[in-house]
Amino acid sequence: FVINGAERVIVSQLHRSPGVFFGSSIHANGTKLYSARIIPFRGSWIEFATDINNVMYAYIDRKKKLPVTTLLRAIGYESDQNILETFGLAEEVKVNKTNLKKYLGRKLAVRVLKKWTEDFISQLMQINGCVMIPHCRGKEKDDEFSPWVVQAAFPGIPGQVMERALSSKGFYISTGSACSAGHHSRPILDTMQIPPKEKESAVRFSFGHDTTQQAMNELIEAVKEVCAAFFH
Repeated sequence: FVINGAERVIVSQLHRSPGVFFGSSIHANGTKLYSARIIPFRGSWIEFATDINNVMYAYIDRKKKLPVTTLLRAIGYESDQNILETFGLAEEVKVNKTNLKKYLGRKLAVRVLKKWTEDFISQLMQINGCVMIPHCRGKEKDDEFSPWVVQAAFPGIPGQVMERALSSKGFYISTGSACSAGHHSRPILDTMQIPPKEKESAVRFSFGHDTTQQAMNELIEAVKEVCAAFFH
């Protein structure tokens, strides 16, 4: 066509109806991939897709992808607990002798363990003679530390003595710091400039997926008993 002296071509335009569309495909390695697309009457398109590692991402207007959890936090689901509860990805259970086998093998959420660890640290710091290592542990920089390991010192009680005392009560801990097993020197604690008395009495409490809150509470009571025997 020639319109006002200029050539024009008419082409058909495909318009997707507003709504929610789902899809799936098979990756070359055999992983099943899922996708969803939200098309509004007006505004940005939002797309969701999983990758070969079963991680879900979001795309807004087909631009750079972002983790779907980032989008969820932006619209009001600020905590991990909110997200887990919304999609039914976790549940809080009470374990006793009758239903213990039912829950064996299930994974403990790291965020839950972190909360238990924070409580453990709070109780540990209330014990007479306990010093946290490093000193900023349990303060404003606590997020920088792993929830799996807590390190403390009990000046006046050698680390090996604390280790043996707790071992006799059924709790197994480590002395010194990582990379110092079997050595008199403790390079990590030396680098951190930990005072000699604290360095000699340093112990590590390690936790894992199988750790229960009850076990951590019982460990606190055992530590209290050992400290009471030495300091009173």
